[in-house]
Amino acid sequence: MPEELPRDPKRRSKPIPALGMEGIDVSPRALVDQSTFIRTARPGPSGNVVRQAVGVLGHRELFVPLLGTTAGNLSRYYRRKALGQAQSEALLDTFRLVARLLLSAIWNGPAIGLTRCCPGWVANARSTSATPSRGVG
Repeated sequence: MPEELPRDPKRRSKPIPALGMEGIDVSPRALVDQSTFIRTARPGPSGNVVRQAVGVLGHRELFVPLLGTTAGNLSRYYRRKALGQAQSEALLDTFRLVARLLLSAIWNGPAIGLTRCCPGWVANARSTSATPSRGVG
C-alpha cells in the first residue's frame, strides 16, 4: 500500500514548477489557475515579459503575429509598461501551451517532435522541474 501523504487542513497549494520557463516573470499559477490567469491578464504583463519570453523560449517569429506586430517592431514591445488585455491573454495562453507541451514531453517522452524543434525547452524543463502538482495538463 502506498504511503499516504498528510493532508493540508488549510488546503494551501503546493508550489507549481515553472517547467523550463524560470526566466519569465509570470507566476506559474497563472498557467493553471483561471482566476490567477485573469488577474494576471487584466493589468497586462510588462513588455519586459515579452523580452524574457523571446530570450528563454526563442522563436522570435512566434511572438510577432501573437502580438500583432512586425519583426522589426517587436523590440518596441519590450519597453511597454503593460500589454493590452488581448495581447496579454494571447501571451499567457502561449505560455500555458508551452508548459503543457513540456510537461507532456517530461512524462510521456518527446511528444509531437518537441525535442526536434525546441530541444532547449525540453532539456531545461527536465533539469529544473520537480514532480508536477495536480491540476497541470
